[in-house]
Amino acid sequence: MAIWSFAAPVNAFTLLPTEVPVHHLRIAYAGLVTALTLGSGMAAQPFARRLEARHSRLVARVGLGLTTVGLVVAALTVASGMPVLNVAVAVLLGSAYGFVLTYSLGEAARIAAPGELARLTAIVYALVYAGMFTPLVITALTVLVPMTALLGAGAALAALCLTWIWIRV
Repeated sequence: MAIWSFAAPVNAFTLLPTEVPVHHLRIAYAGLVTALTLGSGMAAQPFARRLEARHSRLVARVGLGLTTVGLVVAALTVASGMPVLNVAVAVLLGSAYGFVLTYSLGEAARIAAPGELARLTAIVYALVYAGMFTPLVITALTVLVPMTALLGAGAALAALCLTWIWIRV
């Protein structure tokens, strides 16, 4: 679950501004998309914590649902060539980041035995940061598979994770 914290949103601000660029103010556009992605993630965390108080798995479900929808919209953005759609992707995947990170850290705290919280938190963050390699992997695979298909496959994987979390309860 933790790997989705960055695996999804980094695509919004690394891949999409270069794959579906604007014709003017490219750097400002990339900066705006980055700010929207990270800002949405920060804004989502208080909502995620409130939802977590009701039921922790709801936070996971919302996060993976947003990830799935966000990656589908990312694939549509690349397919359509419409950079304005990347704003929606930034908000969706940024919000997903906020929910998934909140869930992952909360779950580590819930399952940690006495004296184990630091180790589990380190593992969560290792998985979170491993997700930052996603754009590298996707870019390397575009030699073999179109980016739209790769983003769609990411959405399918997120949907499978969502199904697993849903069944697990």
